Amino acid sequence: MTFATILSRSQQGLEAPLVRVEVHVGSGLPAFSIVGLPETVVKESKDRVRAALANCGFELPAGHITVNLAPADLPKEGGRFDLPIAIGILVASAQLPSGPFDATELYGELSLGGDLHSIRGVLPTALQGKRAGHTQVFPAANLAEAALARHGRALGAAHLLEVCRYARGMRRLAEAGEPAGGDVSEAALDLADVHGQPRARRALEIAAAGGAQPAADRAAGVRQEHVGAAVARDPARHDGRRGARGGGGAFARRARFPRRGVAPPTVPQSAPHGFRRSRWWAAAVGRVPARSRWRTTACCSSTSCRSSIAACSRCCANRWSRATS
Repeated sequence: MTFATILSRSQQGLEAPLVRVEVHVGSGLPAFSIVGLPETVVKESKDRVRAALANCGFELPAGHITVNLAPADLPKEGGRFDLPIAIGILVASAQLPSGPFDATELYGELSLGGDLHSIRGVLPTALQGKRAGHTQVFPAANLAEAALARHGRALGAAHLLEVCRYARGMRRLAEAGEPAGGDVSEAALDLADVHGQPRARRALEIAAAGGAQPAADRAAGVRQEHVGAAVARDPARHDGRRGARGGGGAFARRARFPRRGVAPPTVPQSAPHGFRRSRWWAAAVGRVPARSRWRTTACCSSTSCRSSIAACSRCCANRWSRATS
């Protein structure tokens, strides 16, 4: 067999579109090429894969190795494609069977020795794989995050050889949701293990004292309500960037902490275009110096606006309330 297809997914913000890693081992001079709109990190995976296969005792096929990341017009980034590329080469060169990977998605960044490092964007990927009904293999470091996508089958591996033994039926990979030290019975769970959170503790105590234990038992279902928020935070948390994602910025800081002695009026979020960014609003939150005494086109024509910035803020706030009533 000289051709193999391994399933994986790319990270595109909050989405995780399916990517087919197609590997072809052909005749010709030894070469290793990756096509399909790969970023620099993906192009460098051929060096990591080559070293990992050699250090794990596998033979890199002689000839021209072509890896196509389909669809070709979808940008690919990150080191998550190292594991599917390595497994695809082993399947295409008949060193591993292809059956176990027919409906299995693989993810993981390889070290030169074959260890699997963690990747970004695990939660959106796990949710999409669960909807598709596929088994997913993640690095062991990402297994706890993949477990947030409940009712999906996510497996964890720490080394390339563990995935190879799993394909040959010689090893069982750890599954998301399994306790590390064996099964934990309900009797072993105690409220004393919860430190802090006095309001949550009191709510559980009241529920138990009032005989509402079924409600307390189903408190774990609330976690699914926060999965969407965790998906939204995931790219920003891994990228470590602030600004539009982090809610920072100089204007936001001034809006939260206005100048001393000036109380900015409350403006609805549905204000007309340009109203929130008018000069009187900037004066209310402290962007205009106190020595500014002129009126603007967005301000009213009251002469009280010439006296002080605070008077301008109150006057325009009253004007806005009358216009929206």
